[in-house]
Amino acid sequence: MNKVVDYILKKILRNKAKETSLRDTIEDLIEEDKISPSQSSIEDDELDMLFNLLQLRKIKVEEIMTCRSDIVAISVSSSIDELFAKFIAYKKNSILVYQKNIDNILGIVYLKDILHLYKSHDSNAGISQYISNVLFIPPSMINLNLLLTMKHENIDKAVVVNEYGSVDGVVSLKDIMDEIIGDIEEMNKINDSNSKISHNVDGSITIDASATIKELEKISGIKIKTKREDVETIGGLVLLIAGKIPNIGDIININDTDVQIIDANARQIKKIKITRRSVN
Repeated sequence: MNKVVDYILKKILRNKAKETSLRDTIEDLIEEDKISPSQSSIEDDELDMLFNLLQLRKIKVEEIMTCRSDIVAISVSSSIDELFAKFIAYKKNSILVYQKNIDNILGIVYLKDILHLYKSHDSNAGISQYISNVLFIPPSMINLNLLLTMKHENIDKAVVVNEYGSVDGVVSLKDIMDEIIGDIEEMNKINDSNSKISHNVDGSITIDASATIKELEKISGIKIKTKREDVETIGGLVLLIAGKIPNIGDIININDTDVQIIDANARQIKKIKITRRSVN
């Protein structure tokens, strides 16, 4: 867990933690970072997480919940074998348990709590004895309040119930954490891909040989036409076409594109420059 978010969550664990004190703590950290950026102890990703954490004050649980139609649940009258089958089919580590219908949720069963029963065929084992508590919350509840409650109660699932007592959806602690770090992690993946490729003023592209053909095509717009499905990286494709590890400065022709080796050693191609030739 990121050190700043971890620090904030530790404050949430305090029994008397309040949204106002949490908000003040986050805002103080952000303000301190703005005042002395040269001596900042908060990295860009951490700062983004703090802003996202503050944004939870504005987001209701109904905006991030898994809707009713997508809830995975099982009847309390089902057998342990049926429960295991559902865990396997849906690749879940926890499943909600209901009585008669989905609007009467009893709680939740965690896979870790029943693993010892796998294939034991214990006729005395029933689902009810392994049910853990969940929270029941209104759809209008604010996500930051839910995060505080979850950490205080040590419960990681909440069932969203409307004014008529019907189940609208379910929210997990992971759903909330995704709001804090999910977009940042996705951006990091994009930035990692972009860092492999740089555009030059002459229109050529310098690229790490480890970049995939799909990455190059997506970011640069250059289409590498090849039927060689046994390679994924640009370096691997050049190696196959050349039949050897080329020397620095060598140019390999791929369709209407010149691929020049600009960094390599005796064992691998490291960096290449790609120039699209003009087609008459």
